[in-house]
Amino acid sequence: MALPSFETDKVHVTMLGDSLFKIFIKNDVELGLDDLDKNYDFFKEQLKEQKGLFLVVFGRGAAMEKGATEKFSEKTRQSIKVKEAFVITTLPHRILGNLYLRVNKPSHPTKFFTTENDAINWLNS
Repeated sequence: MALPSFETDKVHVTMLGDSLFKIFIKNDVELGLDDLDKNYDFFKEQLKEQKGLFLVVFGRGAAMEKGATEKFSEKTRQSIKVKEAFVITTLPHRILGNLYLRVNKPSHPTKFFTTENDAINWLNS
């Protein structure tokens, strides 16, 4: 049986296991507040009352609109996450990621990787 997935013009979310989500942010898009809400609704629907593991992969040129980082960091969104891994391959994304960690201090283990395999291995450890 195929695992659930969700796609918009900006993201493609697939489940890689019972509670492991892969969120691919497509190339050259800007995620907005509405996009984050749609993603969150899908996560909540799939998780029910559980928590999940999140693999976030940034496409080239992907960005977030003003206010999206704050929304992404809200406690209600953090509360559904056991661990979160970001696959980052560009210097601008790495700089923004490090700033995100310093300013927002996620309540769950969060780490950056350059490959999906390394990120998935860490999430499953």
